[in-house]
Amino acid sequence: MRYRGDTGFQRGARQPPQLPRGYLQNGYFDSQGNLWPEIIQQWPDEIAQTFRDGRLTTTQLRRFFNQARALEKELKTKTFERLKEDVATLKPIAAASVGRKTAPDIFKQFIDRNVDLVLRSPDSDALVRGFLTHFQSVVAYLKYYEEKRR
Repeated sequence: MRYRGDTGFQRGARQPPQLPRGYLQNGYFDSQGNLWPEIIQQWPDEIAQTFRDGRLTTTQLRRFFNQARALEKELKTKTFERLKEDVATLKPIAAASVGRKTAPDIFKQFIDRNVDLVLRSPDSDALVRGFLTHFQSVVAYLKYYEEKRR
């Protein structure tokens, strides 16, 4: 039973970090095929701050980014449809990192949302121009916040 004024949350309890409102709701590209501006600037900045608060380091994030970037090179020898299998493996790898407590849960949410979007895409633009460009911006902003903290 709830009492008047009871919000369901304990006083001082923090909400778990969430991805930005509307995050990737319209995909990576506008109707002309251009990246939405928030893909490169606003969302990576916000996400990097939550990663920093979750104590994810640039080194840890860059290691994962390099795995994702290696997939791009595989496009030379595989079709995008075939590469989707490899892209899908990023989700369990992110889950394992969260399980080992080397990454915050918001990292898994970030990877899951992006991988899902790439897997629904008919071509490799979602991976190369969308996800990897976006991910690179997150890494850059996280590095900025780490340096600023020093």
